[in-house]
Amino acid sequence: MSMPASIPFIVPAAGRGTRFGSDLPKAFVSLQGRPLVAWTIEALWQSGVVSSMVVCVPKGWQDALIRSISPAMQPLVEVIVGGDTRRASVARAKDALRPKTGLIGVHDGVRPWVRPALVAQVVAAAKQSGAACPALPVDDAMGRLDGDGWDVVERRGLVRLQTPQVVDGDLLERALACGEEQAVDESALVRCLGHPVAFVDGDPANIKVTRPADLEVLKRLFALHVPWAGGQESPADRSQVLAGIGGHELSWRTGFGYDVHRLDETGPLHLGGVTIPSKRGLSGHSDGDVLCHAVADALLGAAGLGDIGEHFPPGHEETRGMSGCTILSRTEALLEAHRWKACFVDSVVVCQEPRLSPYRRAMAQAMADSLNLTVDGVSVKATTTEGLGFCGRQEGIAAHAVVMVCRPT
Repeated sequence: MSMPASIPFIVPAAGRGTRFGSDLPKAFVSLQGRPLVAWTIEALWQSGVVSSMVVCVPKGWQDALIRSISPAMQPLVEVIVGGDTRRASVARAKDALRPKTGLIGVHDGVRPWVRPALVAQVVAAAKQSGAACPALPVDDAMGRLDGDGWDVVERRGLVRLQTPQVVDGDLLERALACGEEQAVDESALVRCLGHPVAFVDGDPANIKVTRPADLEVLKRLFALHVPWAGGQESPADRSQVLAGIGGHELSWRTGFGYDVHRLDETGPLHLGGVTIPSKRGLSGHSDGDVLCHAVADALLGAAGLGDIGEHFPPGHEETRGMSGCTILSRTEALLEAHRWKACFVDSVVVCQEPRLSPYRRAMAQAMADSLNLTVDGVSVKATTTEGLGFCGRQEGIAAHAVVMVCRPT
């Protein structure tokens, strides 16, 4: 899927959250020391398809939100006072949007665990249909309470609608003026006009915080290292995070990867997606990036998808000169197609020369970008062999990687 153009987003976060039972507005409840809505804003921005945001908050909370987001993002985020209802907040935000035409996204301020890829998928679907949102099939048996009794509801065809929801601006304008009071979100308003809404596959972990139990699940998710979340908390026992998520559990696997390439005079030296000044480079049919290759091999192994040689065979014209980061990006896409997600990478480069410590952060960032992780989700270490072996004799460079992947089951 090609990357859709960037569009403005509305983030309704003005609700008081009476069902949540907090003295704070729900969007300002703390998660790892920051308001829920601040994490949501960061997640949307990481998608790469959001040009600007208008965020609706309760009166008196504008400054608190601005202080909670990074200075680099503040010029891109306008904070306004929301209305008494979601529809009123969205209408106010739309009036503040620039531009007001074209596609407009709406995402709940209390859905901070939204995958950047999901945001991009909904935008791409709306570009084709004029309106789109994520949806999940209903797996549980359904019933409707009626006084002291209840009736079975046929679940066939039922779905749970999520956000982000993306709608053409003119269509959204007409939908907001629709008199249908039962329409609870933008997709329902659009349907009131008789316009179809395209569905993309939702994400069980894209939780809307409504009750305290929802926040507890999010705390476990964020403790795993969320792709865009650089929080400080780290669980001592990761078995604690295997809690149910939207009726699902997280399935976890680890993988190990190893690769080695010979040093030669061809240059340049590519490691972890970074070109490092060196008299010699690594030989290979691709760019010889031994570190990216080891990480890709570990990810493929963890997901049970074979090895790097099967998917990026040496000798094929398509892989000639292919960069290590391209291999990682394509590996990440393979994992996503099988519902796996890279969560953490730990790696070691074995190299006598050159000295790699000045480039470790850049390598971690380049690989993190390729895998849709934040930089603290990728660890790059370097060591020598004290002159022993082929690495010590500077005949080649080796790399080892251990990764963790997860998916809802």
